[in-house]
Amino acid sequence: MAIHVLLVDDHIVVLEGLKKLLEMDKELQVVDMVSDPSTLADVIAQLQPDIILMDIQMKGYNGLLLTKELLKSNKELVIIMLSGYNDDAYLQGAYNAGARSFVAKDQPPQELIATIKSVYEGSSVFPSFVEGQVDFLLTSKEQEVLQWLATGKSNIEISEALEISKRTVEHHITSLMRKLHVDNRMQIVMKAMEDGLLK
Repeated sequence: MAIHVLLVDDHIVVLEGLKKLLEMDKELQVVDMVSDPSTLADVIAQLQPDIILMDIQMKGYNGLLLTKELLKSNKELVIIMLSGYNDDAYLQGAYNAGARSFVAKDQPPQELIATIKSVYEGSSVFPSFVEGQVDFLLTSKEQEVLQWLATGKSNIEISEALEISKRTVEHHITSLMRKLHVDNRMQIVMKAMEDGLLK
């Protein structure tokens, strides 16, 4: 089954180019292209895409603020920020807004496709040049999941406590393992204790 991708950019030429690029891979399907962000919430509700690939700066719209608003109303959304500027400030902004990844438009096509697939599988992917900065920056939701993991709760119990899906809990646990460089949930807790991440 193909990964359904929704493209959001205020430049039609960019949208068309991205669509052709992504659909060269049979595992990806572009379900729609949005050039007017004011319609985005309705399109998402209707199509329920697996991945939203959104430009960080659009005419009259800030992609970072839009990402925060969308995630506030629907925690299950998976958003990748796209930018023409490979800038640390934008990357940090994308991370803080809750995006799963930040991709510069000048990155090779295969890197973009690989990022989409990794994010779909539950990873939080950021460029290697900032790995050192991102490693110990846990999102507020990851911190909450971490606290519950430390009490020995199961994924289902954590999902009920935080009112998010079991799949989203699994995504957060995968992200925690990547950031803490460990292989399982027990090691997450042990490493978090060593690093003073548990309250």
